[in-house]
Formats: sequence, structure tokens, C-alpha cells
Amino acid sequence: MSGNEPERRGRVVIIGGGISGLAAAILLARRYRRVTILERDVRRPAASPDDAFAHWERAGVPQFRHSHVFLARLFCVLRERFPEVLELLRSNGALEVPLTVSLPPTLDLGPRERGDGELILLGCRRAAFEWALAEVARRTRGVEFREGVFVEGLVASRRSRRAMDGKGAARPRVVGVRFRELPPSDGDDAPGTIPWYPRSSRRRRPAASREASPRRRTLRADLVIDASGRRSRAGEWLAAIGATAPRERSVETGIFYFTRFYRLTGPRPPGATTGLVAGDVGWLKCATFPGDGNTFSITLGTSTEDRPLRALAKPAVFEAVIAAFPQLAIWRARGISKPIDGARTPVLVMGGLSNRASSFVRQGKPLADGFLAIGDAVYHTNPIYGRGATCALLSAIALDDALARHPRDFAAAAMA
Repeated sequence: MSGNEPERRGRVVIIGGGISGLAAAILLARRYRRVTILERDVRRPAASPDDAFAHWERAGVPQFRHSHVFLARLFCVLRERFPEVLELLRSNGALEVPLTVSLPPTLDLGPRERGDGELILLGCRRAAFEWALAEVARRTRGVEFREGVFVEGLVASRRSRRAMDGKGAARPRVVGVRFRELPPSDGDDAPGTIPWYPRSSRRRRPAASREASPRRRTLRADLVIDASGRRSRAGEWLAAIGATAPRERSVETGIFYFTRFYRLTGPRPPGATTGLVAGDVGWLKCATFPGDGNTFSITLGTSTEDRPLRALAKPAVFEAVIAAFPQLAIWRARGISKPIDGARTPVLVMGGLSNRASSFVRQGKPLADGFLAIGDAVYHTNPIYGRGATCALLSAIALDDALARHPRDFAAAAMA
């Protein structure tokens, strides 16, 4: 170990292998001898972003094949803290979109200032972004993947549980997780098809071919990180070991959005530079998002109360609305693009979204020692502002920085 390399300690378990979990694993592998990622979905090895987009089933990430915008701050974070991820994305066709050349001509931000060159969006699909993070995580010494598992709860030390049995005021110490292995999916996709629909709507193996009882396991850890996303069951897990449940604030966003993916088949439309288009006509929000490998997506958003516009889920209706907006229509002109999976490419729908923040500290102390939450498990926001992936990486960095300052004091790290 070099003089500048931090001492590597025991084991960290990360619940969830999405953006925040993968980013945390890459960073924490420098501090811990083993970082184990527990992920419900099984992601087969993918040779490219196209392969990941076409074949990864991410039932736990319903936004996996929706539009994403990767903000300028995220680009700077990748360059500074995850350079291998950025280089992998660049080599696989991700676009760098300078905001200074993407502004509409009617929007004048005044004279250029120092630092404007940092305002660069990253154009790629979420599948490509997750693929690059996963590739780097798999190459990182000490990172271990266990996929196809469902976390059922936390393990608290017996000493902390005995203390709680008395006055009920002690703070439990988390020392591991309990999980069970899920039965494998049937893998009945035809070659070359994209598993657009969630597992629940697809055929499963007959019950007789599954295990009679799932294998349940316990995994001990020095530190447990919840990166399981906006569907986190942390409140349930903490309550089961006698801890106070996290406080939560939640407000519905009131929006539906509809997304369809395409691939360029010819030159970009005349006058189209970056491929980033956004508009808001009050009753409808619309945007195009540039992607990696000559892909792009179009998203239309509307109020959850506008029931007639739910017909946008039908490809014919979606395409007709696109045709009514010239700046969108040029991307669907003859010879320019085609739906990424042919005519059967669906319009994906996302709704039931909320702004939510959860607090895992109370009266200046964490709810449990040895347990920290990051990413959407703590905070998620209206997706129309594109902050999700950026916040996921920033929370992983905040975790790493806190543990660097307080390597032996997880309570202090939690407060930091």
C-alpha cells in the first residue's frame, strides 16, 4: 500500500446497483477490502450500450428506457471523480453538448464569462450511463456483484437489540442484511427483441420448476448503504430492528410523460446542431434528447388530470402530435430516423411521481449506526428538471467524503 492510499477496512454492503449504488461502490472500494452490491435485477454481461439497452431487464428502475438529461455538473463530476466512466461513454458515442451553442437565438445570456466552457451536457441513454458505471465497477478491485436477490431486512447487533429491550431508547447498530435469492426469469425473449414490458406482464416458469423454498441468507458487513431508489423499504427495515422510522415529506408532481426512442438513419435535420429541443405550450411539454450511438428520444409531458392526452401512449397518436410541432417533426422526417425497435417500438409511460425527501437523522443523531442512505432512497425530485442522475452521483461523493473524514465513526459520517 502506498503512502497516499487510504487504509482499506472490512466490508460494505450496498443495497441497489443503480446509478448511486454503482458510483458508491467505485469510490468506496478504495476504502474497504470488499464492496458487495446486492441487486434485485439480473444484468447479463453486455458488450456495449446497445446491448444493455436491448437486453437488460430493469423492473426495479421503471425510468430505465425513458429520456434522461445529464447536466453540466454531472459532466464535471465525471471528469473529476469518475474519469474512466467518462472515457468509456465517449468511446461509445456519447455526445458532449455545450450549452453555449445550444441556446435558442431569442435567449441572450449576455457576454460570455469565465467558466462558461464548463456548461456541457452529456448526451446518452440512461442504459448507456448505467452500463459504463457497471463496467468500471466490475473492473474495480474489491467490488462484488450479487444479482437476482431481494433484501428482506437488516441485521442488528445483539448488544444493541438487548439495550433496546430495556428502555427502547438505544440506537441499533446495523451489522448486516438478510436477503433471499429470486427464481430466475424464463429468458423467453426472441433474439434481438427489447424487453420493453415489466416482468410481471411476461410469462414465467411453471411453479413446479422453481425452488420449493427460496434460499435465505445473511451477509455481515461493517457498513450497509441503502441505494435501492425511490421504492426503498428502509422505513420498514429500520422499524423491524427497533429503530425510529425516517421522516418523510412528499408532494405529487402531477405529471405524466410519454417517451419513444429512435435511431438516426440519415444526416441530422438541417439546422439541428446538438439535438436538444425543449418547449412548453402550457398544456403540453415536449423535448428531444440526444443519445449515444446515433440514438435520441422524444418525450411529451402533460398533467395527470388531462385524461384525453393519455392517448399519447398509442404510437399513432404520439407521432401525430410530434408532427404538429415543426422543431420536433424535422427529427421524424422521412430518411432521418426510425423507431429504435421498428414499428413495434412502444411509447413508454411514466406517472405517479412525487417530490420526496426522507430524513435519516433525528435530534442530531442517525436513526441507526452502520446504516446510511443515498440517492433516490433519500431524495428524489420532479424528473422534468433532470436532476436525478446528478443527485445520485453527488450523494455517492458526499458519502465517500464523509467516510474519509470519519472512517471509524459512522454516526459522525451520517451527520456529515
